[in-house]
Order: sequence, then C-alpha cells, then structure tokens
Amino acid sequence: MNTKDSSIEKLMNAAMDCILKKGYNATSINDIVQAAGIPKGSFYYYFESKECFVNDLLFRYAEAKQNELSVYITDQSVSPLNRLRLMLANTAQKLKADQYQTGCLILKMGNEIADSSPKIQHTLSEIYETWVHLHLGLFQEAQAEGEISMDEDLQALAESYLIMFFGTIANTKLTHTLKGFKRFHWVFFENLGRPKHRLSEEIEAYLQFEEIIDPKDALLAGQS
Repeated sequence: MNTKDSSIEKLMNAAMDCILKKGYNATSINDIVQAAGIPKGSFYYYFESKECFVNDLLFRYAEAKQNELSVYITDQSVSPLNRLRLMLANTAQKLKADQYQTGCLILKMGNEIADSSPKIQHTLSEIYETWVHLHLGLFQEAQAEGEISMDEDLQALAESYLIMFFGTIANTKLTHTLKGFKRFHWVFFENLGRPKHRLSEEIEAYLQFEEIIDPKDALLAGQS
C-alpha cells in the first residue's frame, strides 16, 4: 500500500468510527484528521470537501457490508431463510458486543444529511437498491426451495425486510436492548407461510444465543 492509499485508509477508518459514534454533524474534519494522525492539509489534498469524503466513505462501508452479506448468501450448506437468520443474529451480536454505540452508517447518514445533500441522498438510494437486489436473490432462492410461498411478492418482501431491518437498528439504539430483533424475527418469519422446520445443531451452536437472543422467541420461531 503506497502513502496515498495508506493515508486515505486511515482517514476512512477514523471517520467511520467517529461518525458512527458521534454522528455526521457532530464530527468535524479536525476530529477525523486527529483520530487518523493525518495533517489537515492532506485531507483537502485527497478530498474536495467533507461531503465528497463522506460520499466515498458510504461506498466503502456499503462494499464492506455487501462482502459480509455475501459470506452468508453464498453458503449453500444452509437453507436460504436460515442464512437470513444467521445474518440477523450476527448483526445483533455485533451491536450488543459494541454496547449499542455504533449502529448502521447508512441509517445514520440517511437521518442526518440525506435531506440537505442531493449527492449523499443519491448515493444512499443507490446503496439501498443494491441491498434490496441482494436480498431479493436470497428470497428467490428460498422460494425455489419451497421455504416461501409461490404467491409471495418477492420484491416487496425484500424491500419490507430492509425497512424493518433499519427500523430494528434504530430501536436497538434507542433502547439498548435486542428486543426489537426478537419482534422483527417473529413478525417477519412467522408471516412467510413457509414449511416449518428446525435449524440444524451446527447453526444453533454457531449463534451461541445465551442472553443475546432467546432461541425460542427469535431464531427458532415456528419450529416443529
């Protein structure tokens, strides 16, 4: 990695941490460069403005999250809906481990700046549509395997899932509990009209529920 790439990487990592914890408006360029250990002049050498910088940061964040999703989405050893459960549980685990201090950069930026920055709003919309497409593919696979009724509107299902997901993240930030994840799971998965089946022991072991998520109320809802 050359000096330019290294400096940008440090700025991106510092900004990610600052903005997730403090928010966009409360995070100054000084905060970012100080956290990164980079001269302020270097920031403006690489980026025209804070808005342009954060726009690039959003794409980087989205790419990282999409790579995380791909690990689950492409795991053919697990049924499609169980992959979705794993993704949901993994998100819950990370939020709890971080003491609910971070959340989702997409959601945070949507709340703070989307209305005042057409550039950011366009980027957020583009990322959202990409995530809808990723989840749509998973629901299509679930339908083909008989986990979802053939008369389900999969596009609407993918969009509804993400709307509920973002709402659950917001609820978790407000309450500092994972009750929202339990309700989300119950409402969403119990209304798919899917055949009832049990998660494998391997998945149960991986999730390590304990106090993070109650298996009965959350990921094992609808088991036979």
